[in-house]
Amino acid sequence: MRVESEVLKVESQDRRLETGDGGVERDPSVLSPEPSVPIRRSSDFGELPSGLSLRVEDSRAVIGRRFGIGTRGFTLIEIILVTLLVGILAGMLIPPLQQGVQSYSAIKTWGKLTSQGREATNRMAREMRNIQKKANNGPNISSANATSITFVDAWNNTITFALSGETVQRNTDTLVDQVSDLQFRYFNGSNTELTPPLSGAELDNVRRILLVLTLAEGGKTLSMTGQAFVRDLTGV
Repeated sequence: MRVESEVLKVESQDRRLETGDGGVERDPSVLSPEPSVPIRRSSDFGELPSGLSLRVEDSRAVIGRRFGIGTRGFTLIEIILVTLLVGILAGMLIPPLQQGVQSYSAIKTWGKLTSQGREATNRMAREMRNIQKKANNGPNISSANATSITFVDAWNNTITFALSGETVQRNTDTLVDQVSDLQFRYFNGSNTELTPPLSGAELDNVRRILLVLTLAEGGKTLSMTGQAFVRDLTGV
């Protein structure tokens, strides 16, 4: 074919240029430049046979086809579909995540309130068990109200527990905060509840003190109780 003969002719000329053939004498002392490869245009091949065509493709198109990269952008429908899918997935995943965060926060709050409440109730109950006895065998309690109590312990220390705003104070020190309520209940030797505030003989008849401490934080409320039997202690 004519095209093939033209290609063979050009290749034969290239080989003669590379080997130095072609009837031209060369001076060995002169370093000839390397032969350049001729640029072949579609016109160099003449007319192509029927059914054949010479196509020059853009390098970007070739790279895009090879690596799966499209040369066109996204259509509006594609963008809308992707947005809808993302919205559906977000609607399915966000509620469980929120529930998990809320559960973790609730557990953390419960743990904090439980720890603070247990420590405070144990401290107050322990110190009230050490109330000093007077000579008449009554507890050395000077004041007994619904939200406060003042007494002298076995080591002659005067101690006051009282609700002040959202804290429980031990004398002038804060024992616990986040407090919504504190109640002291008093019972005599017959386990009959005495109505505060107590005075006189009622103070001498106290044998059991029940305290109820209520803590609140972040919408969570926790109540804890403690008690002290003062009749089992010996005075000094």
